[in-house]
Amino acid sequence: MVILCRILLGILLFVLLLLCYLLFSPVCYRIYANLDEGEAEAKVYDLLRLLHLSFQYRDGRGVLFGKVLYGILKIDEEIISQTKEEPKEKKTPQKTKKKPKKEKTKEKKEEKSNTGGGLKAMVTDGSLRDALPVVLSFIRKLILVLKPKKMVLQLRYSLGEPDLTGYLTGAASVLPLAYRKDVRLEADFSSDVCYAKGYVKLKGHVCLISLMILAIRLFFKKEIQQCMDSYKGVKKKGVKHGKR
Repeated sequence: MVILCRILLGILLFVLLLLCYLLFSPVCYRIYANLDEGEAEAKVYDLLRLLHLSFQYRDGRGVLFGKVLYGILKIDEEIISQTKEEPKEKKTPQKTKKKPKKEKTKEKKEEKSNTGGGLKAMVTDGSLRDALPVVLSFIRKLILVLKPKKMVLQLRYSLGEPDLTGYLTGAASVLPLAYRKDVRLEADFSSDVCYAKGYVKLKGHVCLISLMILAIRLFFKKEIQQCMDSYKGVKKKGVKHGKR
């Protein structure tokens, strides 16, 4: 009995240490993309390499590789595949009888009405308007947490029309990253074709505990809770009405 308790205690301590390591240890990432050659590569790993994920995109194929706990669990899956379809032989069209369209069930209509009613309730009572600044502040803080420590960007672009290219250039000039030493943005106002050429290299790290704290703070914000309550209230009314 004493041995069993020690084994269970050891397993519990190991799980707690592993959770603390995953939460407080920085997770590093590296991203490289070459727009000229259509290649991209991304890596995510921790300091002890307990988790190591890599994604490669070449020749229209995107493959995800991964190792968890030094190879105990392996991942090797093709996520993106762009293969050219062979031309099919043309078949003579055959007359087919048109099938009558099926009527939508009452349950689907009620679900759509509940969803639309929930959104309308959030707009009318002002909860969505109050929650919008909170969400924008969350996105800004999330960008600050995830922002790369090192970045190299060489980009030449055009949207096909001079005015649209100018709008994009003006929007990019507002961002602080446009004035970094290793960032070079070159707009092409004379091209009639929409394109983007260049490459980008990103390197940084993030702690999962920071992401969790941001998400928990967002969830318990008064404005977000009011927005959720107004949506749930309309949904409950719709369910009660459907039962009657």
